Amino acid sequence: MITMDAVTFGYGKRPLFEGLSLSLKPGTCYGLLGLNGAGKTSLLKLAAGALLPGAGTINAFGRNPGKREAAQLADLCFVPEDPLAPPMTVAQWLARISVFRPRFDRERFGALLKDFDLDGKRKISTWSYGQRKKFALAGALASGARML
Repeated sequence: MITMDAVTFGYGKRPLFEGLSLSLKPGTCYGLLGLNGAGKTSLLKLAAGALLPGAGTINAFGRNPGKREAAQLADLCFVPEDPLAPPMTVAQWLARISVFRPRFDRERFGALLKDFDLDGKRKISTWSYGQRKKFALAGALASGARML
């Protein structure tokens, strides 16, 4: 479960959230809608611990995501709008992330790469934007995270 209680957050003097409270239950799919700049991505980054609130509390699966504990990081996976394109092959990427994702399902990941028609022998940095998005999504779905 993800909960936020009286969360305040903004950039500089521009507030995005003031006193925001919400509760997200496991197994439920939520939609997050809003205009550009409304704070959708910032809200997700707060839930994942990539941003810290100015006030209030955030709890994800019994922990504060802002503390960036290893067990918590394994439970959360954030797919950015513009995924990174490391200059390495999929095998090299897997070797690096395996220590951070103990529940990573390599078999599922391989099947998703095949479904998405991605060539794992090429360097990820040579892929198109769309291919990088598919790669990031495949990685998230195979990560074993409890929240995407």
